[in-house]
Amino acid sequence: PPIRFVPVNELDGLAERVGAEIEYLVREQSVGVGDIAVICTRNNARDTIREKLGADVFEHLASGGADQILSGERGDRDEGVIVCENAHRLKGTEWHAVILVNLVDLADLAPEERAELEKVLYVGVTRATTWLSVIGTAETGDYLGLRPVDPD
Repeated sequence: PPIRFVPVNELDGLAERVGAEIEYLVREQSVGVGDIAVICTRNNARDTIREKLGADVFEHLASGGADQILSGERGDRDEGVIVCENAHRLKGTEWHAVILVNLVDLADLAPEERAELEKVLYVGVTRATTWLSVIGTAETGDYLGLRPVDPD
């Protein structure tokens, strides 16, 4: 399937966009809740998503049987868990569907920081086996060659 890109420029509204993308994957594409990982390039985005979405906000997506929807543990691979973690912690794993989150503009970084972020983006992109959604700045979309989709 084509890669989806949803532009977001700041932490405000990020959790809602991630939630909408999770709902799209589960409801429209029949992706199992346990087959989804939210991979963030920075801890502040990860923490915001975990805090605002919480463990039971999307319980209805798993027909009421979700144990936990957002978790920090990469080993939480079961039907009722969506892992939400930074890219470094999820190296070496693969997921049926990945939502990659990046709110850092590459142009704002020193060359060595930019190179590190590019590696992190690569790790995030290559964790997806079937579905990839990218939520991030317009520059992230440009860097990855993506055009925005209508998130609603």
